[in-house]
Amino acid sequence: VTGHILIFQDVTELKTMRAAILRQEHLSAIGKLSAAIAHEIRNPLASISGSIEMLRMLLDPPEDERKLMEIVIREVDRLNTLIEDFLDYARPGQSRRISMATHEMVAETVRIFERDPTLGANIAVSLDESIGPRTEERIYADPAQMQQVLWNLLRNAAEAMRDGGTIIVRQSAHHDLRTDRNYVSLIVEDEGQGLPDEVLPNLFEPFFTTKNNGTGLGLATCHRIVVAHKGHLSASNRSEGGARFILSIPVDDTVQSRVASDS
Repeated sequence: VTGHILIFQDVTELKTMRAAILRQEHLSAIGKLSAAIAHEIRNPLASISGSIEMLRMLLDPPEDERKLMEIVIREVDRLNTLIEDFLDYARPGQSRRISMATHEMVAETVRIFERDPTLGANIAVSLDESIGPRTEERIYADPAQMQQVLWNLLRNAAEAMRDGGTIIVRQSAHHDLRTDRNYVSLIVEDEGQGLPDEVLPNLFEPFFTTKNNGTGLGLATCHRIVVAHKGHLSASNRSEGGARFILSIPVDDTVQSRVASDS
């Protein structure tokens, strides 16, 4: 024996990919079954709500009984909202993808978000100079679904800042060596308390929520949309305080190929 050869292989990425595939298969099976159950629940809920409304009009009950009826109707509406959110997660609508620049979608979403009457007056949104008409990178995506994801991230950022603050929206481009693809990333940062370490691993799991009235499906739906676009959605804490969400979508290869051929 003249020596030894030691071979080291980093299998972290392989194990991560396997875990992701198993997770998707598991969620797919649960989603199909749960969507069928959720669909069947909607019919009796509609009957309950309709019956209570009819009784309230016909009987003209006293104030105490009327309040009880209002509680029933309010809770039925809350269950309907939960079912709608779940069906959006379990059975996503048909994707209509186009080659698009992100700056118009971001500007429009922020403009609508700032006019939301439920948004506190002490919440501001700052668009970084990195987002503008001069942004050359284009992505192949569904504009409505991208707007849905960004809106959800903006809403979460606003809710994380109970005492007010500024939501910062930035954009960057990078090349991922693992996939050998170029990506456009939208970064949403807040000035809240940040995310507890024990929350981060479960943040995109369905029905996981830290909110009292949350369904736990908002970020899970966002994650599903981004993965369907072959992108990534991640969350972390900022060193200066607050949370950071990064939405990364691959650059439209057809545009890049066309630009290269024209040059």
